[in-house]
Amino acid sequence: MKRILAVLTAFVIILGTVATANIYTVSAADDSVTNLLSALGVMENDEVTGNFWNNTPVKRYEIARILYNLYGFNGTVGESRKFTDVSDKDRLYVETIVEYGLMNGYDDGSFGPEDYITNDQLVKVFVDIIGGKELADVLGGFPKGYREAGRKLHMYSNLNGSGDDAASRINVANLIYDALHMDMVKIKSFSSNDVTSYFTERGCNFLSEQLDIVIIEDVVKKIDSTAYNKTEGASDGRI
Repeated sequence: MKRILAVLTAFVIILGTVATANIYTVSAADDSVTNLLSALGVMENDEVTGNFWNNTPVKRYEIARILYNLYGFNGTVGESRKFTDVSDKDRLYVETIVEYGLMNGYDDGSFGPEDYITNDQLVKVFVDIIGGKELADVLGGFPKGYREAGRKLHMYSNLNGSGDDAASRINVANLIYDALHMDMVKIKSFSSNDVTSYFTERGCNFLSEQLDIVIIEDVVKKIDSTAYNKTEGASDGRI
């Protein structure tokens, strides 16, 4: 049974998941972004200080963990290691994400877990996630084609800094939040293996396709219990 994200007049709730403010408006200072990601178990505030540490750059192993949690993977690792430079505690996250094609290692066979992920690399991850890889390839591939595809899909509207800059935590949070609700890219036609036309399918997004959450506009007449940003997190049967 699908969970439902209800967009209300005064506030927004996700039936079976979590509450948030205006789901279509994002700003770097908007707690609804960090609260939603925290409740989904994707990114958390600092347990000691309560800070989100907006401007702290994010490393590649951290992005692997974030993506693993975003997709809700529950994998295992084999006996042979894929990357010798990845620690045991991060191996599950990194190898699973690479297996699913969400990130890649370097040409020398390493993953570079301690390297900071750049804004360009971050945009590439999420362009691919919402189905824009073919569009980006036609526009020139990485990084130029992905930059252009990212602009066409409005992925840069909430990113600070240049494409070569290390992605900050707030950039990561804002892009994830946006990508959760971005309509999936659908290729309409090809010509000589080039994309000549594409469109975005309204209502078909990461929420509906991966998290089984659908968006409706309605009025809640009765609620049973609430879980916003508590230890229970986002769980079925909670509003």
